[in-house]
Amino acid sequence: MKNRNWLMMLLVLCVCSAGVKAGESAINFAPGAAMQVIVAIGKENAEDIRREYYNTAIPLARSYGFSTVARLKVDKSLVGNITAPVIVIGKWEDVDRWQAFQNDPRWPALKAMRAKGWQQLDLFTKALDSSLALNFSPDKFYTLAFASFNPEHPGDYTKYLHNIQAPLGEAGGKFIHKMIQPGFDTHSESAQQVSQITLVEWDSAEGLQQLLTSPDYLKHKHLLETGVTDFAFLRVSAMD
Repeated sequence: MKNRNWLMMLLVLCVCSAGVKAGESAINFAPGAAMQVIVAIGKENAEDIRREYYNTAIPLARSYGFSTVARLKVDKSLVGNITAPVIVIGKWEDVDRWQAFQNDPRWPALKAMRAKGWQQLDLFTKALDSSLALNFSPDKFYTLAFASFNPEHPGDYTKYLHNIQAPLGEAGGKFIHKMIQPGFDTHSESAQQVSQITLVEWDSAEGLQQLLTSPDYLKHKHLLETGVTDFAFLRVSAMD
């Protein structure tokens, strides 16, 4: 696993950083909708290309039921190599319309603009079987984890999350969404597929540090080390 010293790194960063409070935003997904997590880093001197993309590709996507429902400011990258300043959450009203959008004859030419305008543009998409309500509150704090499962120990990360649920709750945290095995779209050759994206809400900025020093947590952390081949962990907050 990369970042073997992740625990000490997290403890140091947790003391030095806190989530930024923002205006509250509520997001509702109906069954059959698709959730999309977008990680983007624009290229320098490519503002015109991105503007053209926003003015052409985004209206086309909206005609198929797409909307941007939240933007999460990356307050601190605690572990891993995700350097995007913002994580975008998108919603497709219906997964079938999302698939129809990808088959639109206008889309390939517009999609080709991504490599010209962005250094990195990774999109993770997952259809929802049941309703989902996300509420980003100014009185809460959030972390976002991107994990790639270790094929030699494929169940360890799932077991890890299950086993830490109690100490996480005692530290004022709760899992609010787990996106498992999302579809992946990117133009970057170095980008890596992610097996699971996990969003946690915290009652306080100190909750994560409390979890990481909990004896009930420490006895399970080895499952994180054996369970993933790559791991990124971000402290995020909702933007206005």
